[in-house]
Amino acid sequence: MDEESATLGAGGFTIDVFTIFPGMVEGYLEWSLIGRAQARGLVNIFVHDIRSYTTSSGRSVDDTPFGGGAGMVMMAEPIFNAVESTSCQRPLLLLSPSGKIFDQQMARDLSTGRMLPSNTTRKVAGAGVGVDAGAGAGAGAGVDVMTGDAVPVDSLPLNASPVSHAETEVGAEDATHSIRQAGDGYEVGTAETKGFSLICGRYEGVDQRVMDHLVDGEISIGDYIISGGELAALVVIEATVRLLPGVMGNDESAAEESFEDGLLEYPQYSHPRSFRGWEVPPVLLSGNHGMVSKWRMAQRLKLTARRRPDLIEARGGITGRERELIEWAESGFLEHG
Repeated sequence: MDEESATLGAGGFTIDVFTIFPGMVEGYLEWSLIGRAQARGLVNIFVHDIRSYTTSSGRSVDDTPFGGGAGMVMMAEPIFNAVESTSCQRPLLLLSPSGKIFDQQMARDLSTGRMLPSNTTRKVAGAGVGVDAGAGAGAGAGVDVMTGDAVPVDSLPLNASPVSHAETEVGAEDATHSIRQAGDGYEVGTAETKGFSLICGRYEGVDQRVMDHLVDGEISIGDYIISGGELAALVVIEATVRLLPGVMGNDESAAEESFEDGLLEYPQYSHPRSFRGWEVPPVLLSGNHGMVSKWRMAQRLKLTARRRPDLIEARGGITGRERELIEWAESGFLEHG
């Protein structure tokens, strides 16, 4: 990020993207919700070309893997140079098929600044690590989102440099590795950051030293293969930015969407009231907002139970009161309610 970019992004939510195909990312970000959010100053997104930071005369960013094997590997040097030459936001996350699956909860944590960078100098109680706290750090507490276990954090110096072995106490394991073993580098706490950064992988993979010594964690958008991290980065950015205050225009829109409370969204209908003999449910035409709200919740419960029983299980099942609501809706409560 240049000096002008750093100044523009200092006061608001900022996202930095590191890629070898900046045009692929920038083109999408100019449109629709994200484009309008940037124009209104609600978010600043800066795209950095990793090729600009290579020392190779041919601007090469990849090379053959040691030990042999198919394909090419993204080299560590240009990625380190790009990150270290910019004032990018932390946490710094690598888009990788080996990462934790990105979901709505992670989008919320990123949008609210609750996903803490793990690759920083800190002391983590009970992790078998002794690390000197950075100057000026504040107190806080985190939760390992992989396991749900509490992770006490005495100091949370955001945007600090990566931990080196020299910074740890004698005989202590490097904090980076210990935190990763506890939860792949993801902690959720009370500290609030103002953004995050993404590295888009390409080719057969990225030099392991990037994962070991630079990034705060790895995330994946699903168990399938795509050619690079650019599309994944756009998914993460859109899912996160739309949760920022003011971006959606109507905050209720985000609150009522699928996954926001562990349920899928209710069915939607628009004009005309009758289309090819298919009618809009009468309750939606009743003008009774209380009954509309109950009907929609009943539909969300039924739809989620049918299509995503894993979500129902994750929220602890359907309560007796919710089951009564479903039965009430199925009995035609508009006439009997």
